[in-house]
Amino acid sequence: MITAKSSKLELIRTFNSLTVSKIVAEHYPCVGVLAKSYGNEVVENCIAVIIADLNETFDGDLSKEKIDEITIEINSSMLRNHSLESIFLACKNLKSADVYGKLTVNKVLKELHKTFNEISDATALVNYNKHLATKHHEPRETVQEQRKKASQKLSEAVVFMEIQKQIKQ
Repeated sequence: MITAKSSKLELIRTFNSLTVSKIVAEHYPCVGVLAKSYGNEVVENCIAVIIADLNETFDGDLSKEKIDEITIEINSSMLRNHSLESIFLACKNLKSADVYGKLTVNKVLKELHKTFNEISDATALVNYNKHLATKHHEPRETVQEQRKKASQKLSEAVVFMEIQKQIKQ
């Protein structure tokens, strides 16, 4: 949508319902994968559009150089594992948070790291639950099989008791 030059309102309509669980479930491609497919410049422009939208909410506290700094920081660090959708979510969270003072590079990067950690934790939980769901479980015995085993044990016990009687005599 960003590469198609969608309007800000279209982006909000499309991505405003994003949550951490939706991002984890949808498996959106990360910035690193997008950079390999479309090139760094295209991806950095997309990130810059999202950050510029955040900046407008705070009355332009960040300069163009600061927006570029955030964009390059995302594209050249561990934050490269963010998807564009998760970056949008982090910016949305920052818009609705209590931010005191001006919007700074530090505040944006902190929120991006916080969102990244939340998504990582949610992904780990999903993977752990999938692992538990695929663990091998012994098939349960049917009621008839349980009765058969119980009767065998009972007959073995009867035979054992008869042998003990014969030994005593």
